Amino acid sequence: MAFVKGSDVLLYVNNTGSIYTVVGGQRDFGLTKTADLIETTNKSVESKTYDYGKLDSTLTLDSVFVEGDVGFAALDAAQAAKTSILVRHYVNGAAIKQASAIVTSINLQAPDNDNYTGSIDLQITGGWSSV
Repeated sequence: MAFVKGSDVLLYVNNTGSIYTVVGGQRDFGLTKTADLIETTNKSVESKTYDYGKLDSTLTLDSVFVEGDVGFAALDAAQAAKTSILVRHYVNGAAIKQASAIVTSINLQAPDNDNYTGSIDLQITGGWSSV
């Protein structure tokens, strides 16, 4: 079993047409996948039972702000225009899945005597697909 370093996992965004650009300065990439539950318990049993409901995914990206970064600019423009953006999840330089996402928040921090950093949250809409 080969281990994957965190530095080998990157988020790319669709910049224009079929061109995907890495979001620069990435420090942390978080992918959260959740499932709603549907209770299927009936009166004849004592313990509750469940089945899967709808699936959900969110992304969090923390990075050092890189002035002029095309990937960040694409995310910022998508939020300003209230449009979804295509994202791709890469591992070891290979695209493994893609999805349409809505940029739900962009948080920039510029503390004294430290790096200018940012955190971007994305809501996946419609689920992931293989590349």
